[in-house]
Amino acid sequence: MNCCSNISRYLASGSLLICACLVWGCTTTNSVPVASLADPMGGVNLELFARLGSNAAALYRVKPDGRISFGGGMKATSGAYSWHGQLSPAECDELLQILQTAGWYDRNPQSSGLPEDHEYRGFISWPSGRKRWEVNGESPDIRPVYDWLDHVSRRRFDEYLDLMPRPGKQPD
Repeated sequence: MNCCSNISRYLASGSLLICACLVWGCTTTNSVPVASLADPMGGVNLELFARLGSNAAALYRVKPDGRISFGGGMKATSGAYSWHGQLSPAECDELLQILQTAGWYDRNPQSSGLPEDHEYRGFISWPSGRKRWEVNGESPDIRPVYDWLDHVSRRRFDEYLDLMPRPGKQPD
């Protein structure tokens, strides 16, 4: 009987050890999202508000399906968007790489505190985590993401630029 109780004890402690390893192995919160054709942003949902001085504000949102939205000026400060577009799979991959390089999954952005009239507020969620933060001043962790979003959202001007005459001889 003593032998059976020892075996039961070993089996029970072994089961606990296996369960602990499984739970510990499944609770990583900073894994990097993986994009797929059906999910181009790898489940990432991103929102970034930027106030750069007293007269400049921008609001960007990227949804998990790759839709991007932009609002500027008063629309940005009121949380409204004035333009919506779609990121290509290559652009989604590029943004995910920028987010990873800037450490958005691992840590909160660092701030220089200067200039004082620069303010960033952000939210990011991905399948294994989420973060919300606010930073005053410039940040080397935020600026690459902001610059990329600003560049891509300039597509909102494309329809107007396409209406303008092209240089050179115009058809009659």
